[in-house]
Amino acid sequence: MHAHLVTTVAQRRSMKHTRRSTLPPRLLSALANNTELRDWLEDELEALRRQKSELEAELVRTQRLASLGAFSNVVVHDFNNLLSAMRGGADAALGELSHEHPARADVEAIRDGIEHAAVLCRQIRLHADSTPPEVELVDLSSVATACTPLLRLLVGKNIELELDLSEELPGVAGHHVELRQVLVNLVTNAAEAQAQRGGRVCVRTFAEVGRPGEGLFAVLSVSDGGPGIRPEAQARLFEPSYSTKGKGRGVGLSAVRRIVLDHRGTIAIKSSESGTLFEIRFPAED
Repeated sequence: MHAHLVTTVAQRRSMKHTRRSTLPPRLLSALANNTELRDWLEDELEALRRQKSELEAELVRTQRLASLGAFSNVVVHDFNNLLSAMRGGADAALGELSHEHPARADVEAIRDGIEHAAVLCRQIRLHADSTPPEVELVDLSSVATACTPLLRLLVGKNIELELDLSEELPGVAGHHVELRQVLVNLVTNAAEAQAQRGGRVCVRTFAEVGRPGEGLFAVLSVSDGGPGIRPEAQARLFEPSYSTKGKGRGVGLSAVRRIVLDHRGTIAIKSSESGTLFEIRFPAED
């Protein structure tokens, strides 16, 4: 009885050892005698573990983005309802005001702002649905002209808005809403840079011939008479979380950079103590 029990325990130990050692004996012997090969296998296993962790983290990020997309659709829907009510109020006010009334221009600018917010809501919904907007031929001068009332409202009464828009500007292949967003963000930043002391914001559009082989460009520039941007700040201007205006800001220029790159454009910044110039060049379409 005792001998049988000892034999059974020995067999179980042997079976356990066999399950652990699923590799061929020659390979096990090679691993035992080859330190370099063993170290290489351990490195490969560690790399696979890291890759597994990265894939799991990526899966979590993807799930969060999917949840954020669903949530943004709900927010956009509710915000559109608020905009509809505001639009109705603005239309009612315009119906009561004569064309000569001094408040009419302000109410028209408010309505333009509502329309711009509605367009941005549609853009958010398109991004949330992963549906890219259709590409069209955009005239930057027409974009600036169409949103001039909104721009005047954004800069305020103590800042002068100057427009120097080319009437013979080549078109840009892109998205009207996004290019409008670029202009609005740049003008808003230019106005905020000199909000306390007042000044001017100048918006220009013009055509420019590139270097040999580059072709023609449509250029949009926005300049101000503010105090300028320090060189160390210029290097970080387009970081999503960076702002020279305090906590919670800094999203605008990051969005501008993304849109410009999506349109195959470039951004140049010139800044001094007498003001800042943003100049954006887009490849023109024939």
